[in-house]
Amino acid sequence: MSATTLNIQHPELRQPKWAAQLPCNTINIGLTGGIGSGKSTVAQLLRERGAFVIDLDRISHALTQADGRAMPQIVASFGPSAATPAGELNRAQMRQWVFQDAQAKSKLEAIMHPMIAQEVIEWAHRCAQSGLYRYLVYDIPLLAESAFWRDRLDWIVVVDCSRQTQIGRVKMRSPHLDDTVIESIISAQAHPDVRRNIANVLINNDKNQVNLLNLQVQVDILVHHISLLKNIKCIESKT
Repeated sequence: MSATTLNIQHPELRQPKWAAQLPCNTINIGLTGGIGSGKSTVAQLLRERGAFVIDLDRISHALTQADGRAMPQIVASFGPSAATPAGELNRAQMRQWVFQDAQAKSKLEAIMHPMIAQEVIEWAHRCAQSGLYRYLVYDIPLLAESAFWRDRLDWIVVVDCSRQTQIGRVKMRSPHLDDTVIESIISAQAHPDVRRNIANVLINNDKNQVNLLNLQVQVDILVHHISLLKNIKCIESKT
């Protein structure tokens, strides 16, 4: 892949099964990538170019704050040690549980995923109705693992880079993590080939090939294509 050329694998609009749950008067773009891929940088570039970005991690964090809507159910399911003395989610303890026990992971997801979905869908409709944004971007770290969101999005953008680049970026921002922990986090996520297989578009963000200017060029090309898609969707909705 050329560093400054966007890799558009599937230019056509997806045909999601449950598209009606998201706003029909805009383009609903899923954005994903492995840890350290630079997905957050791409999200910020899209904001600067007129997108409203709905960050599912941020919504999840808000739900598990001391006054978060998810906390009573989490404590009821996992016990008082699931919360810190301040009342927010004990993230270190929960991380240990879900990494060691698939049932704990499933139980947490059964609590969190419906609440996150409700918040996201409400946000999306409010933003679309405002008319202030050119399109909506859903920043979903585990999109490759989530059929729920894949069945609702018009297009999927994957930020792609090598494993070496991922490890280097994570070490830079979290120097307290050793290589073993970083490797385990990466391995717990979807394999890169799985993410690439769901992508309409691949953004190359490997540090050995791409600098910020290269990345901006790719995002500019992406925004141009999204504008064309919006016109197509408007035409299709009228026929």
